[in-house]
Amino acid sequence: MGKTLNGAIGEMNYNSRLDTFDREYVDLQQMDYVIHQLIDNPYSRQTITNMWNPEETHEMALPPCVFTSHWEVMGDDKLYLSVHARSSDVFLGLPFNVSQYALLHRLIAQVVGREIGDFVFTMDDAHLYDRHIEQAMAFLRRDEPDAPEFWIDESVTSFQEFEYGTHFGWKNYTDDIYLPLPAPIAIGRGELDRK
Repeated sequence: MGKTLNGAIGEMNYNSRLDTFDREYVDLQQMDYVIHQLIDNPYSRQTITNMWNPEETHEMALPPCVFTSHWEVMGDDKLYLSVHARSSDVFLGLPFNVSQYALLHRLIAQVVGREIGDFVFTMDDAHLYDRHIEQAMAFLRRDEPDAPEFWIDESVTSFQEFEYGTHFGWKNYTDDIYLPLPAPIAIGRGELDRK
């Protein structure tokens, strides 16, 4: 039923959850659904993705932390995005999740011909694992680098056409500004058995 990709966190990871919502009565490409809804019915309050399925959580190494997103065009004709996470590891997961949805917001807004409105990220349980405290403190002591500038090829009109480095990316960004901060991932059923 699920699929595992190299480097993914077990069965039915985030990518595959957004890609296909597979049930016996529906096979839905969720991002295609979002794009079509925003074009055909932009003021709907029902343009939602869902990555949570109680029937599958027992098969997952880590059930989705981010489990839903709500896309809506408001009266000012901008595209607003609200994302909800049941759980958020503030050192590793939160920066990744916020960045990934902010990027997705920008790409989808371009494809559907809208300016971006507010992006709201809500967490039910935000936490910093004990084994990440030292790394988090080291990160906070670092000097803040100049912010890179996002660029995007505004001629792209299909979501599937976007390719990092060719159609979007960062100006004035280098990944060697700082040495990496190694941090063990603290997730899944094995976490319960941790000594």
